[in-house]
Amino acid sequence: MKKVVYIPLDMRPCNTTWIKKFSQRGNIELIHYPFDKTGTLLNPSNQKEMLEFILNESIDADYLLLSLDALTSGGLVQSRLGVANFKDSILQKDVFVKIKNKNPNIKIYAFDTLMRTSVTSYGYESANIWEQINAYAKLVGKLNINYDDKLQEELNILTNKINKQDLNRFLDARKIKHEMNKFYIELVKDKILDYLTILQEDCMVDGLQMKEQIILNNLIIDNNLTDTVKLYNGTDEGASVLLAKIIAETNNIDNNIFIHTHSNEALNNIQVYEDRPFIENINSMFEVIGLNRTYELSNHMVLSIFSAERQYSYDERKTIFFNKEQQPSYQKYINELNQFIETNNVAFLDIFRSNGGIFEILQMVNYEKLSCYSAWNTASNSLGSILCDIVCFLVQKNKDKNFLYERIIDDCIYQTVVREKLNERLQSEGINLYNFEDNIDYVQSILLEEMKKYDHMHYQKYNMWFPWKRSFEIDINVGEPDV
Repeated sequence: MKKVVYIPLDMRPCNTTWIKKFSQRGNIELIHYPFDKTGTLLNPSNQKEMLEFILNESIDADYLLLSLDALTSGGLVQSRLGVANFKDSILQKDVFVKIKNKNPNIKIYAFDTLMRTSVTSYGYESANIWEQINAYAKLVGKLNINYDDKLQEELNILTNKINKQDLNRFLDARKIKHEMNKFYIELVKDKILDYLTILQEDCMVDGLQMKEQIILNNLIIDNNLTDTVKLYNGTDEGASVLLAKIIAETNNIDNNIFIHTHSNEALNNIQVYEDRPFIENINSMFEVIGLNRTYELSNHMVLSIFSAERQYSYDERKTIFFNKEQQPSYQKYINELNQFIETNNVAFLDIFRSNGGIFEILQMVNYEKLSCYSAWNTASNSLGSILCDIVCFLVQKNKDKNFLYERIIDDCIYQTVVREKLNERLQSEGINLYNFEDNIDYVQSILLEEMKKYDHMHYQKYNMWFPWKRSFEIDINVGEPDV
């Protein structure tokens, strides 16, 4: 069993409990930094303690799996604030070199982020700032590609509306983050980091992030690092993808994946919050993990992808809905999917819209016989996590359904149905859905009350809670004991 020392991005379930469960299923001995000390929405982790932890624990480890945002800024949210001190990165480099000297066989796999095109929402006021700065990023990106007097005038008007302190903080944070991205590419060039993924956070087509991407991609190509540095859409799945790479490298699995979809053309659509055709993100993650897309079904794992037939823009994100009466072509897809479920191991990826699966579709699928399911957050977040789930399933080769039911209960029932009702109720009662720490017991009671209405969908014993005291995500554990 391989030993992996792990530094999480922050305390959210996708970076903590999911990784622990994946490791158990993938025959990995996970030595992780204490989850209760990792970054939260408001509080950063202690980077010096993290560096001491990896230095002490990596002496006999096979892999070191790192969130560079955690080491540099204390967490993902903090990385958007420009709190990193570039001089501190030298301390990181020294620690990595010491680890390599003491343990020459260790592999250091790391993931970093290319900063999103807006800020973090802490409440209704910052949500408005989020909208303004996201619009700013869109206009700047378009002007970087092709100057236009009308666009420039629109940008000038918008810039005057945005609080200068908020805008300057955003731009300063981008500069710092960009320098850190380049620094970590240099560490791969110097063979200090063995593998690096740079994950483009929430963005849009032709946004201001494209200028930074061009610089980073040129740096990767010029230094012949295309096999060891990858840049694609994502963030919250970063640890899952690199863990899947480790599991695939250390276990004998069938790495051939057959992709099923209602429309191959739909895979060329650019998903909301992303900036390239989804097929490019599929190809990138397959390459990172070491998976192969096969066009022969045979007995291989099937990855069935449910997505919208047309491409939706960021501005249309709130209008994306599914109406099965208006989408007759999907019935053929569902029939094929249910047939595959009877003959193959099937992972069902629902990216029709972001932040939740389509409840109507789930009920049409023989979901209890699925091997894996994912429908949370952005398309690439969902993709990366289900790929790790697939790899674990191929290693595990048993019918443990706990994680499958956790994803169905969380990704679809909570995110799509219950969360909307919860948010409406909280807003009507004047409770901040972005941070309800003072009302946590009351909100928890509402959650359990609403979730009970859907127990017939799974008949599973579970417990769930709000790890960040906001409605955006829950943590859930099906079965015993708690993880």
